[in-house]
Amino acid sequence: MNIMNIKFYKEKSKILLTLVAVIFLSVTYSCVENEDTVYGIEDEPDAAIGFVQKEATVLEGDKAIQIEVNTSKFLYEDVTVDLAVASGDAAGVVFSDSDGNEGTTFTIQKGAKSISLNLRVENDNKYTGTRNATFTLENLKGDGVYITEQNVGGEEKRLNFEFKLTIEDDAPVPPSVGFNALAGEVSEDTTEAHKAIIEFTTPAVEPGSFDIIYSGTAIAGTDYNSDAVNGVQTVDFQSGAQTIEIEIAPVNNAVVDGNKSIILTISNVSEGFFIGEVPAYELTIVDDDLPIKESTIITEADAWTRGKNGSGKSDDNGGDKADLVMSGGDKDDDFREFYLKFDLAGIDPSKVIEAKIVLTTTRESNWLNAETNFGGITTQSMYHVIDDSWEEMSITANTMPAAGTSPIATFTSDFLIGETTLSSLQHEFDVTAQVQIETDGKLSVRLNTGNTLGQRLFYASREHVNNTPPRLVVVEDLQ
Repeated sequence: MNIMNIKFYKEKSKILLTLVAVIFLSVTYSCVENEDTVYGIEDEPDAAIGFVQKEATVLEGDKAIQIEVNTSKFLYEDVTVDLAVASGDAAGVVFSDSDGNEGTTFTIQKGAKSISLNLRVENDNKYTGTRNATFTLENLKGDGVYITEQNVGGEEKRLNFEFKLTIEDDAPVPPSVGFNALAGEVSEDTTEAHKAIIEFTTPAVEPGSFDIIYSGTAIAGTDYNSDAVNGVQTVDFQSGAQTIEIEIAPVNNAVVDGNKSIILTISNVSEGFFIGEVPAYELTIVDDDLPIKESTIITEADAWTRGKNGSGKSDDNGGDKADLVMSGGDKDDDFREFYLKFDLAGIDPSKVIEAKIVLTTTRESNWLNAETNFGGITTQSMYHVIDDSWEEMSITANTMPAAGTSPIATFTSDFLIGETTLSSLQHEFDVTAQVQIETDGKLSVRLNTGNTLGQRLFYASREHVNNTPPRLVVVEDLQ
């Protein structure tokens, strides 16, 4: 090899070594993290925040229980949020943190993902009964977190969007004061006063009083006489009292003016007593001068439907079932309502003075559970359905006819089913105004209810063998 070739190969080797060095340095630099780059909250999806516990029970005046609010990941900064009462009675409920600071606003610290809170209920030293309250989170302050609006996560690490609290009363149950019946009637030509009976659950251990509020369509002094003054009757009782009679004397006016009603409602009971399961009594004064015809029409078709918004249960049909079911569930699959159809053949709408749909309760323990779970009263709403062509065995949530947007009748009561021993109660829906304008010979209605937290409510259908089927009672003036 000559000198020229040796020089050429030396120069070529230098160039190759230089290229290798450049490539090595480039790769090495690219593998080193840029210390000026900041990885933080903007690079992460937001964390959900919710309750760990779904529900709990606490005794009024007892030691505190612990509840926990979690986030789905550790926080990059402090987050503040409020506990809010979504529904129910939260009187006396006190929250505090581990340092004893009381309030409903708390902070989850940076680098943490949860906070434990103590919950206790102050003792009010009086009986108010078991009550319920539902709490949610609101007024969130801090980045990278959102309040969940539904339960998220697996069974073991689930975050709940609400927390349901049952508060049990530690005070002994005092005597309750209530009517011994829901309703009664008396003819206006009766010469003796009608007596509405009020009973104590146990004899009164001390004197006291309560008020009876009068309302309804009957007019005091015109349709009846009582001891009420301006619609209020104050009743005093002595210790040992067990039964009190409230006298109402109908007035025979010899005028055809239809039936009238008086509603008596117990109120303002003395301390140490409370209002019982039947707080109101409705007395109907029957017009003896009215030539009337009363017709009872059994439903010609009835069926429940299930689901809404195209849920997986929307093709279900309950046309052949013994019970009519309704439920206002949190989930679309839980939602249930039912339809009734009556044949009005022989009814003259222009002569109708009263019309009511009467339904009979079944499976009463479910009514009690609904009232307990919901934490208060619930309203059932009845809507008019214009299209009467629906069939009992084919109607579903996907095929049901449209109904009006405003209810034609409702049923709301502080007393749905107070004890499971009470059965087959009658719930009445006044549909007089609707029947008076029905000219096609049919009446169809849809019935549903407010939120019952998935608890189903039951009425007897026309297929029920042991209970009265749905019926329409129509009263016509024959003059």
